[in-house]
Amino acid sequence: PGQDLVDALALACSPRFAPYDLQSAVDVGDMGKYRRHVAALRQPFDCRPFNRIERIGGGVLRKTAITEQGRRIIEREVAWYQAAGEHSELSFLPQASDLAPDGLTLTELPARPLYVTFA
Repeated sequence: PGQDLVDALALACSPRFAPYDLQSAVDVGDMGKYRRHVAALRQPFDCRPFNRIERIGGGVLRKTAITEQGRRIIEREVAWYQAAGEHSELSFLPQASDLAPDGLTLTELPARPLYVTFA
């Protein structure tokens, strides 16, 4: 329960079953995922299906969890930014504020995402 079909097949048929990872496929296996995917296409930021990033003005972004998985990840991210803020040698990082269990506010950096840089 809670696994994709490919995950279940890989476990049941291992080692004979070898999944083939598609580079540009989008999993829209249910209407919730499909609606989130369509909504994400309209956003200026390419986000994973469990969070969203909004530009709130003045070079400031708000990253918000939109699913339970996203809340678990954001909690760890908030803790990471809190710890990183104690180290002046990490001043190249975006400045984080308004840290909350479901999101945080970050200064926008003039940079490309890593997945674009190394694609």
